[in-house]
Amino acid sequence: QPSIWELLSNPTGKNIDADPYKVLKEQYGITNPEGTKWIDLVTRAAKKTFYDLSFSGSTEGGTSYFGSMGYAGEEGLIINSSFKRLSGLLNLEQKINSMLTAGIKLQYTNTVYDGIIGDFRANNAIGQLNLLNPYINRDNTFGAQEGFTGSNGQTINFNNGGQGVNLENPETRIKNYVSNRGSDWLAGNFNFSFKPLTWLEFAVNAGLITDNQNRKTYAPSTIREGRDVKGRIDIEPRRDNRFVIQPRISINKKYKDHNLNATFVFEARKEIVNSVFTRYEQFNTEILKESSVAAAKNVTSSPNFQDKRDQSYIGRIQYGYKSRYILTASTRIDQSSRFVGNSNRQGVFPALAAAWNVTEERFMKPFQKVLSTFKFRAGYGITGNNQIPTGAGIMTGFLSNTSYPFNNALNSAVNPNTRFGNPDLTWETTKGLNLGIDVGFLKDRFTLTSNVYRNVTTGLLLDMPLTGYSGFNSAFQNLG
Repeated sequence: QPSIWELLSNPTGKNIDADPYKVLKEQYGITNPEGTKWIDLVTRAAKKTFYDLSFSGSTEGGTSYFGSMGYAGEEGLIINSSFKRLSGLLNLEQKINSMLTAGIKLQYTNTVYDGIIGDFRANNAIGQLNLLNPYINRDNTFGAQEGFTGSNGQTINFNNGGQGVNLENPETRIKNYVSNRGSDWLAGNFNFSFKPLTWLEFAVNAGLITDNQNRKTYAPSTIREGRDVKGRIDIEPRRDNRFVIQPRISINKKYKDHNLNATFVFEARKEIVNSVFTRYEQFNTEILKESSVAAAKNVTSSPNFQDKRDQSYIGRIQYGYKSRYILTASTRIDQSSRFVGNSNRQGVFPALAAAWNVTEERFMKPFQKVLSTFKFRAGYGITGNNQIPTGAGIMTGFLSNTSYPFNNALNSAVNPNTRFGNPDLTWETTKGLNLGIDVGFLKDRFTLTSNVYRNVTTGLLLDMPLTGYSGFNSAFQNLG
């Protein structure tokens, strides 16, 4: 009698005195001797659809406009997956008179993702089909070992290799796992400009961005991910609202050989993020599939709220004389709600720069045909950094939910997390000194730029580890 491997490699039974299908089924329990091409079962030829419409124009009354609409629809290469996007844009600009101009810009985008898209976990379906044994029966949901007796009388198992992950039938997973996520994104911007004089402008810019996202996944108990918890549903709505307003004064005045350029800006920014992650497990029934939340025995919820507020005062003045000597001075005062103490929230960051354009000097005129640019530059300034998580200075800023087993069920509790709040945090600052030279030859066809700089950072914001007996793993600190 031929061996199992001879039969599998020759399923037509050529030159074999036996019916391979009968032998494989009755003696070895294998019903698909030709093997299963798992990738053919979970992929497909996908279609893409795009539609775009735009219009633009202007009127004699000083109105100009532009608008566009678009739709994109894509079938995923993986079965049961797709992407849809609907977008719109409208720009309006109105010149009220010789001094006043106003404009508005609106953008909207709606996106919907369905199916398993962007699953980078080690046990994702596409990764598993590369490891799954093709001779395992197609209805083997969890890729369990299938035994048969070899020619030597010993029991041999068809397993899935392993590679450190629990394999399962990718077709079953993709057809039963539900994943939906969508987003409604709206942005609006308004601008207004008033120029009473040719060298003076008052302007205001204001903007709003709102992003509403929803994510929902359902792993039924018939697949490996939801088997041990009798089904799992994750729901996470998230809302992100951002506001900004920026009034500005601009001066650009030239008098004979003197030129003065100045800008003064106030900017206020606010961002509020509100989300709730809820997990449902241990279902009494899954008849409603992803809508079976009322039948869950165990429910855990983790809310997240962030309120970030920043405001800045910015001033910049530049004076130039005959484009030969240039002096620039600027200062910005930033205030950030990421720091807890009122005295720690504000940072002052001045800067000063000067340049000497040597080629504009009289004694350089004989050399200007060859040496078209020759400039020295020097600058000194201070910059700030406030990139820390919201609530890093609050002792209870990192509370979250956790679960623990009790009375044959999972129960919810408060987890103080592992990061210690530090109310003394303040701005990280970097002081920088820069010296440079610019050289250009033959009308700047060839240029050379050289810089020497030195930066020193103090109050470095770092998430530093803490000793184990403190009860916390780390805390943000200002170092240096």
